[in-house]
Amino acid sequence: MNKFACRVLQSCAWVCVIIFPVVAGAVAGEPTYKQGETIVAGGEIISEADLEALRSFGLVEIDRPVETFLSAAAITVTCALLVGLYMYRHPRLQFLSDARSLLVLAFIFLGFVVTARLVVPNRTVVPYAFPLPAVGLLLATLFGMETGLIVSLAACVLATHGQSNAQILLPYYLFSTWCGVAMLGQARRFWAFLRAGMTVAGVAVAVVALALAVATWRSVPAPTATAPLPAASLQPPAAALSPPPTASDTPADFRPLLGEWLRPDGGYVLVVHGVRADGEAAVAYLNPRPIRVARAQARREGDVVSLFVEFDDVNYRGSTYSLGFDARRGQLQGRYYQATLRQQYDVVFVRPR
Repeated sequence: MNKFACRVLQSCAWVCVIIFPVVAGAVAGEPTYKQGETIVAGGEIISEADLEALRSFGLVEIDRPVETFLSAAAITVTCALLVGLYMYRHPRLQFLSDARSLLVLAFIFLGFVVTARLVVPNRTVVPYAFPLPAVGLLLATLFGMETGLIVSLAACVLATHGQSNAQILLPYYLFSTWCGVAMLGQARRFWAFLRAGMTVAGVAVAVVALALAVATWRSVPAPTATAPLPAASLQPPAAALSPPPTASDTPADFRPLLGEWLRPDGGYVLVVHGVRADGEAAVAYLNPRPIRVARAQARREGDVVSLFVEFDDVNYRGSTYSLGFDARRGQLQGRYYQATLRQQYDVVFVRPR
């Protein structure tokens, strides 16, 4: 191998090591929003793209840990060592002594990997349509089957590292690529390419079907054997039979909490139907769909009447309101804890007009 080819190979390796951690650690292709456009509607599950959009507008602060970049760098160095070891163990490969062949290999590899890092994140269908197996097929055609298998392994690992669905995408890309390269063989006839393409599609469909089957199997709860309960335990407790408190059941101390309250910043509605003497409250929350309330408790400490509400619903599980009644302003004010984002906000509820 001449000195120029060695320098080209070393330069390509350094480009991989330096560029990929930056691309892998940062989220590329952030969506744009028009003024007044909704980023995420209330009650919907917040995706990684939504979190990134909220962070870019200063609505949520998300710290990207150093481990993200260190893991990307470690994966990159490992893949570079794997490819370098393969080339070191096979010094008689013809393309190693040809600078143009090395440049072609580097451009194919970097082009597909960087494009995958830009296109795949935060998308549902696009990752499964991205032609990453073409890396293995192209390299196998140009430089041989072994080169296609080894370099495509590094490409698949680097393209899927850090993705939220990497556990599906990695076998999806890797198995379809390897099976396609194996079916391609020496690539001497047109039918070899046709068979390789059909093999890639068939293996990809099989991997997706297997992943769906495993996900369905995991979602089914396992049956548990339970001992028969005594007859006395089958009777519901007296408290469970009692109806929820109403306005007529509410003591005078808690009556300021009764009625409908509106949160002006988002149109969320809190309705207090009634409060028992022990502080147990019947509360409804609309956003705008009803959100399941796990428990609601009213308290009075001196002249301050407070209300605590905890939710148990999708994207709201563990979120709470801690509110106090401001008699001078005639409003509820306090703190809202969003458990999904682990953020607290100052909120105010007023009487709707």
